[in-house]
Amino acid sequence: MSSKFHHLPRLLGLVLFCLINQNLFGQNTAAISGQVIDKKDKSELIGVTVLIKGTSFGTTTNVDGKFSIKGIKPGTYSIEISYIGYKKILQTDIKLKAGETRDLGVFSLSDASANMDEVVILGKKPLIDIEKGQSINTISQENIELAPARQLQKMINTQPGVIQSPAGVSIRGSRTYETGTYIDGVSVTDPMAGTGFGLDIGANAIGEIEITTGGVGAEIGDATAGVVSTKTRTAGNKLDIGASYKRDNFRFNQDWVSTWNSQVAELNIGSPIFKKALDNRLKVNMAFRASFTDEFYRNPASQVSSSLVKEHGMNPTAWAPFQDNRWSGFFKLSYDFKKGKILTGTMLRSLTINQDINMLRIFGNDVPFQPGYQYNFSQQMNNANTFTHEAYMQMLNFKHSVNKRLSYNASVSRFLVQLRADANGRPWRPTNVDQVFDPNSINEFPVEVFPPTANDSVVFINPPSGFNNNNGIATLWHHHYLEEYVAKATGNYFSKNSLNKLTFGFELKFQEMLWIDIVRPWIGAPIQLADGTYSQTFRLGQQSDVWEVNPRRGGFFISDQIKYKGLIASIGGRFEYWAPGKYVDNAVADPRSPILEEVRQDYLKSSTKIGDLRYKFRFLPKINATFPIAENKMLYFNYGHTTILPHPSFIYPGLNPNYQDRSTLSRVGNPNLNPEVDISYEIGLKSSLGSNDALTIAAFFKDKYDFVTTTSVIIKDITGREVSRTMRINSDYARTRGIEVNYIKRIKNWYQGQAAFTYMVSTGQSASANEALKDILATGAVEDTKEYYLPWDVPFDFKTNHVFRIEKKNGKSCL
Repeated sequence: MSSKFHHLPRLLGLVLFCLINQNLFGQNTAAISGQVIDKKDKSELIGVTVLIKGTSFGTTTNVDGKFSIKGIKPGTYSIEISYIGYKKILQTDIKLKAGETRDLGVFSLSDASANMDEVVILGKKPLIDIEKGQSINTISQENIELAPARQLQKMINTQPGVIQSPAGVSIRGSRTYETGTYIDGVSVTDPMAGTGFGLDIGANAIGEIEITTGGVGAEIGDATAGVVSTKTRTAGNKLDIGASYKRDNFRFNQDWVSTWNSQVAELNIGSPIFKKALDNRLKVNMAFRASFTDEFYRNPASQVSSSLVKEHGMNPTAWAPFQDNRWSGFFKLSYDFKKGKILTGTMLRSLTINQDINMLRIFGNDVPFQPGYQYNFSQQMNNANTFTHEAYMQMLNFKHSVNKRLSYNASVSRFLVQLRADANGRPWRPTNVDQVFDPNSINEFPVEVFPPTANDSVVFINPPSGFNNNNGIATLWHHHYLEEYVAKATGNYFSKNSLNKLTFGFELKFQEMLWIDIVRPWIGAPIQLADGTYSQTFRLGQQSDVWEVNPRRGGFFISDQIKYKGLIASIGGRFEYWAPGKYVDNAVADPRSPILEEVRQDYLKSSTKIGDLRYKFRFLPKINATFPIAENKMLYFNYGHTTILPHPSFIYPGLNPNYQDRSTLSRVGNPNLNPEVDISYEIGLKSSLGSNDALTIAAFFKDKYDFVTTTSVIIKDITGREVSRTMRINSDYARTRGIEVNYIKRIKNWYQGQAAFTYMVSTGQSASANEALKDILATGAVEDTKEYYLPWDVPFDFKTNHVFRIEKKNGKSCL
């Protein structure tokens, strides 16, 4: 054989091997094909993007509107069909066998509505979106209707990384106030209550709940833990009425431990208006909910009463018949212009009246949070604190698809929330003090003296039960309100092939805040003297904090999403600004204000004056990406910075030089206090194990900086005298590490279950901004120089476990 034919057998063998393997490969894979047309004129659409979700497979339609994809491994898939100016189609539950070529038929695309991201799902709704580079869990309207819990906080408690406690909802180890709460894109967080939830929406008004625990988007501000985004219901083309009533007390079981005297009544209506005349364009939704319970301790006040309700001219007996009373209402009207324009008006209102101390997480007197039941008043609940939380939200929203590639969503909203804490409906203080009101300062006679020594100047007494059962009343009177006007707009611009999406927008907030916090408000009230006249009012309670401010804040955001061969990457950021307001600027400019000179100078250096206000700025980067590592298995990663402004009561107290609180641990605000910062990383795996099973595994890392803590400072008051004050500073830190596993199982259309496991470790310097107060008290950094005058000569227990020496001064007994 000639040498030039020496390698011919090997070459022929290699060709034969490739042909055989190509045939075997074709037998072990599958293929799909189909056609895409316009729904109106039935014309073929050229260049339509067809992607197999969770893989790197994709193609576009040819001149006949046809497509085909080969080399697909056997399995269950979903395909996404998208074209500029048309609604996306998601065809799910496509099961392919080895060697099969499946013709999926003809897909008809409809013109896009005002929402260019709208998706038409053909088949079963996917359990998870495996292509999102964020940790997002969704609760559908169907699951909301079936859930036994009828309160938003309790419904989200079942989701991975979410923990509900008496203090509120914590996401991935963060503090409760770090959670952002949104309804239809509008923030309803009460920044002054410290709970994160500013509006109690009824479950029957909710269409969908989306909980983001990792990878918060650039359009969201002031949320470092996660975001709870709620969408209200939207009416269909037919009348829909729902009503329900639940209770647990049927008289025969009223003494059972499991009976909490709970009742829930719900009513919701959705319907088109002038259906024929307006062709289903005008739709209305309404919902009402009333929820009552005496809670598990079943020890209610004979009548829970609220001074705020009385001020509204409402009867407390009708609005607060139980220990915990919750009312909510919802109204929504929308009009579809049928040319890519939708106008929607929404109104929500909620009213909550109860004696749960956790309604107000941050008190002016800095008590640590505790279980909501006021145990010290358990024998006289009529004298305990009653909390009234009232919230309103009004929004006008306009969605518009300008052309096939550009759309925007613009809204203006007003959010008003106020919270009142009083001594079960009593006025903030009596017009005349003719008795002792402090529950810790009164002991009924006869008292048992210990030790019973006649000549000892220091004596103890044994209180009857240790509870407040002596007709003393709650020592806190609090009122705050927030009125917030917001203008927000978000735009989306798509590339010609719809694989690139640019999102941009802005958010402008104008706020008005009022804070009134008085401890033992009867101190300083008029007292009738022996000659029949009344003493002059000389102070506002033992401790007080009063201010009214008008801060501003907002941000500009942008993100760019790119899809390329299965890789989906998004990069962007948020540029935030905030201004504490004229109240702070005037205080900094006034040399009489009790502000440390270092703080004053730092504020002037770190802020920029624009117009008549001084502003601060910060840029927050955002990155996330997903890419397939196997069919229906996507590895995802996200990284981002988020911030949350400190509680307003840390910034504004005591800055007015003409009004100073001289009580123990009196506070002074820090005008240069900066937002708390969260830097988070997350890596995870999302797997779609068929159309009825999904598994998500995630590892997350959160580093928190500039946490607010407390320190003691020496400053000069308006008289030039050096005084000790407590002040908040940015010096604390925290770190959270954890893993989450979430498995979802669906069996046909009658069962869906979820099993989740979360393990995390959170470490830091302190558990709250008040933790350092213990050290201040322990080291004696602040001294109490007040004198408390008593109307009689009997020693008493002013504060639990404290012993006081009784002495004579000016003819009166004093401590």
